[in-house]
Amino acid sequence: MNPFYEILTAAEAASLWDLDESTVRRALWQGRLEGRKSGGTHLVAMTAMREAYGPMPEHNACQFIQDNLTRQDVSAWHEDCEATPNVEDLMDAVGVECIQIWGSHDGVEPLDVLIMERATT
Repeated sequence: MNPFYEILTAAEAASLWDLDESTVRRALWQGRLEGRKSGGTHLVAMTAMREAYGPMPEHNACQFIQDNLTRQDVSAWHEDCEATPNVEDLMDAVGVECIQIWGSHDGVEPLDVLIMERATT
């Protein structure tokens, strides 16, 4: 998996789980959430967030995938109905097994992502 999808700032993690950033930072400080500080920025792994707070809310998971799709991902999806390695990494990162992507890779139609099936843990 692309390791960059796994690491989030406390602000990103809070936003993706619909939490206040202070909640995430407090959990890190109290040791209830695994992470570290780098140059004054609190970092946390997506897997640690799932363990502490459960699955990412579906609307945020869809948005995370949509925000990180590349033109090649969407083109391959529409041409072959297959996920590129990047799409597979994104799905793994947010804990889903199956998604649907609508829209065009040329930017004419807006993209939309729908989660069809959550991963079982």
